[in-house]
Amino acid sequence: MPRIRTIKPEFWSSPGVAKMSPLARLTFIGMWNWADDAGRGTYNPRELMGFIFPNDEDMTVAEFRRLCAETRRYVAVVFFEVAGRHYYYIPSWKKHQSRHAKFNGSKFPSPDDGMEIDPENMQVIDGFEEIPGDSAESPRISATSNRDSAIGTGEQGNRGTGEQIYMSETSSDVVATPKPPTKPSPKRNAYPPAFEAWWSAYPRHRNASKKQALESWRKATKQIPPAELQTLTERYAATHGISDESKIPHPTTWLNQSRWETVDATDKPAAPRTPMDNNTIEAWLGEPINEPDFVDAEFWEHPSIEEAGQ
Repeated sequence: MPRIRTIKPEFWSSPGVAKMSPLARLTFIGMWNWADDAGRGTYNPRELMGFIFPNDEDMTVAEFRRLCAETRRYVAVVFFEVAGRHYYYIPSWKKHQSRHAKFNGSKFPSPDDGMEIDPENMQVIDGFEEIPGDSAESPRISATSNRDSAIGTGEQGNRGTGEQIYMSETSSDVVATPKPPTKPSPKRNAYPPAFEAWWSAYPRHRNASKKQALESWRKATKQIPPAELQTLTERYAATHGISDESKIPHPTTWLNQSRWETVDATDKPAAPRTPMDNNTIEAWLGEPINEPDFVDAEFWEHPSIEEAGQ
């Protein structure tokens, strides 16, 4: 749901914003309105373009993607992918929006949960990537230097991909020298370590969808802390008491139905039944019969039809 946002006066004089095209600046502001209170939003280019430019029928999706690429290049907006869905994140969101706003977290995943993508071609970015600037005066300015130049909006910072760039000046030229990544680039389709631990602990994997289990696990960890869920899952795996593996619920089913809540539950034993002879009156009536219930009677023989006619 779009929201009201704050634009500070220094936004317009920010070096990073100054390097963007006018439409890219407008795109950046529109992304503020589209983002939630944690600075995260969904990145469906066609949908986002329809929100920001509803009356510009001549604009194409490819052109809009290039505008989004400018926001990544000059003001450090992070575009990323989680479980096949695309999102964006504005790193210094809290610093530059209202200090009185209540930030209660986000329903969208964090960039740390996924892989960074290029908003123009929608491809995952692997490892170090040097992004050249657009100025003739400093043709080798990197992505990080462009982020650091966005002082007015505070959109500078590390995007969490392991990129580390330091600046050294030789004469009048500014040169960007890359350092090796501090951590290896995440693999495509990588799963969070906490989920991998849970997946390893759960006793059934065959014919189960790990991708769907991840989505169910994320929903479950909003109801119960991951560490507690891990403990209950390990306990369930050790005591489920099911000899046939095919009878164990699929991981997604177990999570969606919150079955961790009954891991420590015990079943009440059934009351023993008293055996009785099925051929007795007690068996038919379902209860014992007392002697006073019977009355003495005399039986006499009724004459046949032939005898009655004589």
